[in-house]
Amino acid sequence: MLVSHAHRFIYLKTQKTAGTSTEVYFQSACMPPTALPQDWKAWHRTDSVVTAYGVVGARLGGAKEGFWNHMSARQVIDAVGPKVWASYLTFANVRNPWDKMVSHFFYDARAAVLAARPPTPEVEDEIRATFAAFIRKFRRPEVEALLLDPTYRLDAYIRYEHLRDDMLAVARHCGLTLHDRPFPRLKTDARPERYRDYRGLYGEAERRHVADVYADWIAEFRYTF
Repeated sequence: MLVSHAHRFIYLKTQKTAGTSTEVYFQSACMPPTALPQDWKAWHRTDSVVTAYGVVGARLGGAKEGFWNHMSARQVIDAVGPKVWASYLTFANVRNPWDKMVSHFFYDARAAVLAARPPTPEVEDEIRATFAAFIRKFRRPEVEALLLDPTYRLDAYIRYEHLRDDMLAVARHCGLTLHDRPFPRLKTDARPERYRDYRGLYGEAERRHVADVYADWIAEFRYTF
């Protein structure tokens, strides 16, 4: 998550929606002025950065100084106060939930091991069975469950399917000039190419389960299977 006092925005980081890439792209606006890195991964810090310019929440290492990567709107309001929340532009990423869950699945260590094996029929059957179990056990994190809640509704949403256009629209609104900045692509190598079309992993039960869990996103952003 990010807070920029200089540009008056708050970014909430959802899971497997190009959140890390978006976060890294905007985080210079939340830190003291510094040169951009040659490697975007150098900005993917694990500790939090809290200065007069803003906040970059801790990644991987848990909550440090009260801020961490996947804070929900409720948690951010508790940390920064309702006045800051109400007066800053608030935004987050969304993505077609069925596609999102396939990406989420292959980021899991067990699925990554299976995906690295030769794609025999037996391996493919095991991947599908493991995916079905993953979907059944999945519980949506609070940051995503509250994303469209009327109490916490955000000002803007960056759609994964229109990533760069939506990011630039938010940047313009915040007075940022980012159009000439190269776009970071982080955490994109876990998903096998043969599953780029997410539909191949789903049975009817899994399709319905995701539809129920993310019914609000599907209705709001008109996502279809």
